[in-house]
Amino acid sequence: MTELEEIKNIVAKNRQDIKLLKQDLRRVTSFMRWSQIFGVLKILLIVIPLILGIIYLQPYFKQIVEGYQQLLNTFQSLNDPKSGTSAADYQSNPALQQLLKDLRQPQ
Repeated sequence: MTELEEIKNIVAKNRQDIKLLKQDLRRVTSFMRWSQIFGVLKILLIVIPLILGIIYLQPYFKQIVEGYQQLLNTFQSLNDPKSGTSAADYQSNPALQQLLKDLRQPQ
């Protein structure tokens, strides 16, 4: 075998190896592209429902917070000796009576 034929064989083998490498590179590139797409979709599947939940449930959260604030104000005024009201004043309050009744009922 001459040196020229040996070089031709090496070049042919290199071309074949390069073709295999190109195929592998295409697979890796495709895999990376799809993994990026699915990564973005996963983030969107988490973020979009959170945003929609915040937008649509905001009035309900306001109602809950307002009710909680009223409850806190009531209990703070019960514990505040400077308020000038007694526990008897609150016992005659029907809204407070209903709240206490609801709290005492087992779930």
